[in-house]
Amino acid sequence: MCDVGWSLDGPDGSPLDGFLLQIFWLESFFFRPFFGGIFLENSLITPASMFRFVFKMFGSGDALLPRKGIQAITAQLAEKLQRTIVHLETAIDRLEGSSLVLANGQTHHFDKIILTIDPALLMPNLAGQNVQWQSTTALYFFSDSPVLSSPIIGLVADEDSPINNFSELTQLWPDFAPAGKHLISVTLKETPSKHFDPSIIANEIKQRCQYTGALVFLAQYDIPKALPVLDTLQYSVQATSLSLTDDIYLAGEYLLNGSLDAAMRSGRLAAEALLISLN
Repeated sequence: MCDVGWSLDGPDGSPLDGFLLQIFWLESFFFRPFFGGIFLENSLITPASMFRFVFKMFGSGDALLPRKGIQAITAQLAEKLQRTIVHLETAIDRLEGSSLVLANGQTHHFDKIILTIDPALLMPNLAGQNVQWQSTTALYFFSDSPVLSSPIIGLVADEDSPINNFSELTQLWPDFAPAGKHLISVTLKETPSKHFDPSIIANEIKQRCQYTGALVFLAQYDIPKALPVLDTLQYSVQATSLSLTDDIYLAGEYLLNGSLDAAMRSGRLAAEALLISLN
């Protein structure tokens, strides 16, 4: 994790929209669709300090996509755990005292717990304090020949288009698709209705790229909790501030800022707070 926390400092909580209008004449052609896709909101009401943070991150290093996808990050963390049991696809219903009650009725007791989700979802006494979220939708298509000529991000600045950006992932990692196939990822500006026709998106991409082949629809993923909506941004906090009770600790990007860096940083701080409590 890069030490770039200074770019979140300062009193500037003004909306990003006004900040960009003041300094960039390219605002509507590049910065609005680019950062609208990063922050998952088209009005750019995200605080300008978050823009400075992300902009410096781009200036400090490369934008990367792991060869095995973003899930490779969590897989790498899990591989380092030597005395841990990982339960996948296990829904939790609620917290009761020092017990986790699963949706299937099973109960697991714990000494300490780190919650990486909104605690209001599991603790009735926190009802009404839920985290608000930005949503997004990702579509995937495949083709028999390249749609783009290089591993670039296709930004769509047209306000009337439902597309924010698209890219051909197999330009970067050919093994993302079977041999001879090409995988295209599309991010929409808003989650579409239930009767949405993905061929509309395929036809627009074909027109924009002057592509004459077929784009075959693969999948649609609606992500209702993609990024937290935050008015106050922080780079880091005191580890002890992440203690909700003597036995429950909080972690998650919603505690700092909407980024993968913040999610991992808060997790490490929560673990530090838990260890301090054991001493």
